[in-house]
Amino acid sequence: MAEEIALRVRVTGRVQGVWYRGWTEDEATRRGLRGWVRNEPDGSVAAVLAGPR
Repeated sequence: MAEEIALRVRVTGRVQGVWYRGWTEDEATRRGLRGWVRNEPDGSVAAVLAGPR
């Protein structure tokens, strides 16, 4: 089995459009990653992504 890693990321600032979280989910799935993404109360977007190095 390939070595796996996980990253937690937080995106801040202005994001154009309203589909940023959905795009992140779609892109992660396309790349074979697992995890979650959510909007935070402060307006940032947080995500945990895991998969092969």
